[in-house]
Amino acid sequence: LNAQGTPGQRVLLTSDTSWGGIKIVNASTNSVINYVVIENVAGTALDVTLGTLRLSNSVVRQSTQGLWIKSNAVNMFGNEIYSNDTGIITGERNSVNLRLSTVRDNKIGVSIVGPEGRLTLTSNNIRNNEEFNIVIVGVGSRNVDASENWWGTTDKAAIEKTIFHS
Repeated sequence: LNAQGTPGQRVLLTSDTSWGGIKIVNASTNSVINYVVIENVAGTALDVTLGTLRLSNSVVRQSTQGLWIKSNAVNMFGNEIYSNDTGIITGERNSVNLRLSTVRDNKIGVSIVGPEGRLTLTSNNIRNNEEFNIVIVGVGSRNVDASENWWGTTDKAAIEKTIFHS
């Protein structure tokens, strides 16, 4: 998938009725989504099952799940992910980098499920998610780097209340 708009003319992927979203399933494919709006999906707006993805300067909104990342090597920067039930879901053995993005006004901002995996969330605006900004569930060895983010406050106790981990 190579969807590239411009700052003044974004690619719009939407529907007046619900639709199934985009699913990337080719392990040998390097997909690029730049200056794209993906919206109004009943289900997952962008499902990355296999392959690599560079998602930049894009908007993912008004869907059940914004992004469900099951693949390795996903890099996202400069995006807005909002008004979804869950903004981003990622699971076991995934390597995901999210930088310079805004994850806001979802029920759950980022959900990390299952064992293992590496998630780097740096220099983002992760705030105002209704239930939690980040949810980490499951057993196993995970490395989550959530440094240099803006959580809507600098109060460490308030930030900790927006992060659920079992």
